[in-house]
Amino acid sequence: MRFLSACAVVCCSALSAQDAPKPEFSPVPLTSAQIAVYRAFLADYNKGSKGKHNLADTTDSFQPDKDNFTGCMKDFSRSSKSLKVHNLTQALGEDPNAHLVDGDGYKVKDVGEWMEKGQTLDTAVDSAVSAGLLTLSEVVFDKTRHHAAFHYALSCGRLCGNGGTVVYVLSNGKWRRSKQSCVSWIS
Repeated sequence: MRFLSACAVVCCSALSAQDAPKPEFSPVPLTSAQIAVYRAFLADYNKGSKGKHNLADTTDSFQPDKDNFTGCMKDFSRSSKSLKVHNLTQALGEDPNAHLVDGDGYKVKDVGEWMEKGQTLDTAVDSAVSAGLLTLSEVVFDKTRHHAAFHYALSCGRLCGNGGTVVYVLSNGKWRRSKQSCVSWIS
């Protein structure tokens, strides 16, 4: 049942994303704190990977679900959201954990496409994940600017992906992922 629910979320999200108008680009550049949060996440997310992830060059807007404010984002103002987006190319430049790609034009290969090329299921899944597209939303901060939250999603085919809302905490000058549980999904 969880699997079907996750699939429904992914399918509905994909349909609503196609119908939604494109968000506006922010005239204000990303802050050094936002960039540091992205870099900390990319380093965490890339641990154990064989190479860089394909990262969409434009952020998504961030409009957290109300359930986040009673959970992992309980220290954030309920108005914490960002409707504008940024281009990550200048902000991240050459990141050791990400290969920036045109998120709008990038075509994700499904696991089945890899299997048609003769790969086993396990190898096809690995190939799909490696060739998948990682997207990041805008980063928002709590009032103290010691907690940062955003959404991520990895799309690697029709039934291949993961994502969720994450919170990072500033500790001793470094951003570290919070242990608080947030909304997440996997398919």
